[in-house]
Order: sequence, then structure tokens, then C-alpha cells
Amino acid sequence: MDTIYGAAEFKAHCLQIIEKVVLTGQDVHVTKRGHPMVRIVPEYVEEPKTAYGFLAGSVTVKDDLLSTNEVWDADHE
Repeated sequence: MDTIYGAAEFKAHCLQIIEKVVLTGQDVHVTKRGHPMVRIVPEYVEEPKTAYGFLAGSVTVKDDLLSTNEVWDADHE
């Protein structure tokens, strides 16, 4: 049987409720003034992929990426 929480009670105890969903595998319904708002279901969430996507771990940075190793003379015209 799914558990139902009012929005205020869910807000006050959300971390404990989320842990309960993970441990028991039961859905939780959150209502506001008796009307259903959301349902929380246990589901494994994968870690987000890095910004490099499929290249992650295959690139090695050896020097400063922003440097051209050239000396600039601001006074030279």
C-alpha cells in the first residue's frame, strides 16, 4: 500500500520520507489540500556524465590550456 503525505508534512520530513521510499520500495504520494500533486517512486538514478562525455578519462592535460607560450609586448605597434 502506498503512503500519502500532505505537502506540509512532506516538506518537514522530506529526507526521511525519501530514505523510506528507497528502503521499502513503496511509492509515496504527496497531496496539497487533499488533491494529488506528485508521486515519488523508487528508481535508481545514474551519476551524471561528465562534460567530456565519451572522452572522459582519455584526455591528458600537460600544460596551461590557455597559454600559447608566446611573450606579448603591449607597447609594440
